[in-house]
Amino acid sequence: MIESRKPCLIVISGLCLALAAQGAAITFTASGLSAGDANLQNQVSAFRAQLGGGAPNPNEPTNFGTGRREINWDAVPEGPPPTPDVSSPNDFPGGFFNGNASPRARGIVFSTPGTGFQVSRNSGLGFEFNNLNATYPDLFDPFSPNKLFTPVGSVSTDVDFRLPGDQTTPAGVSGFGVIFAGVGRSDSAGFELFSGNTSLGFFSAPALGGNGTFSFLGVAFDDGTQITRVRITSGNTAPLGRNFFQTTT
Repeated sequence: MIESRKPCLIVISGLCLALAAQGAAITFTASGLSAGDANLQNQVSAFRAQLGGGAPNPNEPTNFGTGRREINWDAVPEGPPPTPDVSSPNDFPGGFFNGNASPRARGIVFSTPGTGFQVSRNSGLGFEFNNLNATYPDLFDPFSPNKLFTPVGSVSTDVDFRLPGDQTTPAGVSGFGVIFAGVGRSDSAGFELFSGNTSLGFFSAPALGGNGTFSFLGVAFDDGTQITRVRITSGNTAPLGRNFFQTTT
């Protein structure tokens, strides 16, 4: 049996709540062959409901105290000037969603031990990361059209929380969720949650073979536990820069 050792890509992340209640950790997982898979959508909806339900908080530099914020990668601009172009093949700045004005005020900062990040383009060079690997558009689909997110040169993405709009004051959340694209192995994707320097455990995303598949993982604490940092693992092979064509082993 020949196995393709490919990365999986983070489609959306940051389904977060900044206020906790009472109880124990609750885990939400599902996989689907398409973004419209009923079980997948049901688990995402259940996780959102756990964090407050309804629409996410406005992307304003305000600490609402309840509810959740979400990262929608389609908000990442492609220019033209004076609008910045931070979509592939250009680098995506890890602090983009830690701005002090709408619509960037999400209170989240990304970093990686790799060389940086990219968010795919709607068309042309950079569409579904065709600039990183010509086969990626056949392997990965976006969950919420039309963009994907990935670290480059590493399979790890570190997430730190800040008070929205403040940009510097550390913050905590009671829940965090990610939708991954193309998780082919059960040990290749998930995240570790931290409260300060204490690990709250590593949680694995469900695997589902085939191209264009999705896996959802969401974890919420309702006992007052605050998540202050997350390390996301997305695959066992890292995308390695522009115009790199990966072989199958």
